[in-house]
Amino acid sequence: PRGQMMVTDFSPTSRPQHKALLYLMVAFFRLTANLEAPKLLDIDTQVQQHFYLKEKIRFNKGLIFSARYSAIEQSI
Repeated sequence: PRGQMMVTDFSPTSRPQHKALLYLMVAFFRLTANLEAPKLLDIDTQVQQHFYLKEKIRFNKGLIFSARYSAIEQSI
């Protein structure tokens, strides 16, 4: 498996402006799309449990990230 995966998403930060924006975004999607998650999940941590991080770039003082991952080779 030589495939790669690219992810671009919002990332939780400690900045008050970012927290407010993410809160409003989650509230909007909870109301309009029946989103069940109470907060933004840290997808980067979840993805790194199954894929190897090859490259990561942050934008807007950490609010948005774009990352490239490759599959972790399984030893049999």
